[in-house]
Amino acid sequence: MPGGGTWVGGSSMGPFDDDASDDESRERAEQVVDELLGRQQSDAVGSLSVADIENDVETFGQQLDLLGALGLGFPALAVGDEYIPMSLQLVSQPRRPIDLDDIQFLRLPGEWYYDRIRRDFELAELENDRFRTIPAEAAQETFRSRLVGFLTTRIAATAGRIGWPAQAIQLPLRRGGRRTAVPGCTFTVTANTSGLRVHWSGAYFASGKYFGHPTNPAVSTLQSGDYIFGVDGGSYTSIVWDHTVVKLPGTPSIHLLY
Repeated sequence: MPGGGTWVGGSSMGPFDDDASDDESRERAEQVVDELLGRQQSDAVGSLSVADIENDVETFGQQLDLLGALGLGFPALAVGDEYIPMSLQLVSQPRRPIDLDDIQFLRLPGEWYYDRIRRDFELAELENDRFRTIPAEAAQETFRSRLVGFLTTRIAATAGRIGWPAQAIQLPLRRGGRRTAVPGCTFTVTANTSGLRVHWSGAYFASGKYFGHPTNPAVSTLQSGDYIFGVDGGSYTSIVWDHTVVKLPGTPSIHLLY
């Protein structure tokens, strides 16, 4: 949450537009997502690099189980006109960060975790008008539907249907696999404030992955997909997120009003 207690972000980019994605890419994306979520067996992933998504799927599933066992809703962040699931670790930091391994193995009584997380949620809602908790079913539905959109962009881009990522980067295709060259997009982030760290997440699950620093500018390479960006550092004691969804390949940069 921002140090000043309010969210004032924005960008110079226009609204997200999904029209460029085609039916063939979306159909394959549906199959890949169902495979990653364990709903079906298929070979739809093929040579697509999805290691980044596998990490998010595992984290989301673990947190969904934990919060469900405690009888709590799932944290969510407003992105555009929709709330997307948000990692529990982003809610608790930097105040008394929660050790998710402790929760998983219940090293303390369940009531302690319930009270602790509930207080963190209440404080987050007071500090950030873009934060709320949503029912588990809504979190699952949003995670899946927006992940399909994310992968539709990646599949369409790697097939050359919506522009071609121009920069090769070395990444594993699946988690734990060997690195191989995959198409990437060089992207630049600037902000009103210099010296900030930049973070990114797929626009289906706010999880906070390091992009680069310092502004201005921060430059790095990402695979094609639909992303959100945020910053921390300086007066921002935790990550503050911009509301704009960035489609890569596409616009090569974004300016954050932080």
